[in-house]
Amino acid sequence: MMRPYQQELFNEICSGRAKRAVAVWNRRAGKDIVGASITSVMAMQKPGNYWHLFPTYQQARKAVWEAIDIDGNRIINKLF
Repeated sequence: MMRPYQQELFNEICSGRAKRAVAVWNRRAGKDIVGASITSVMAMQKPGNYWHLFPTYQQARKAVWEAIDIDGNRIINKLF
């Protein structure tokens, strides 16, 4: 379940009303979750190669593979 500000960005991009967006949110606001969710929806609509980049491998591992939400569930399990 997304927070209201996350849902607003998700809806704008996935509906096609916005082509690009900049999310200036604080730490732990869910930028990676929304980005990965949008990417997964877009990949289903138009197959292709999609990238989700991080500055370092360690940051990617912590943000996606090892991250847990407030309920203690792994975030990667929610995306796929």
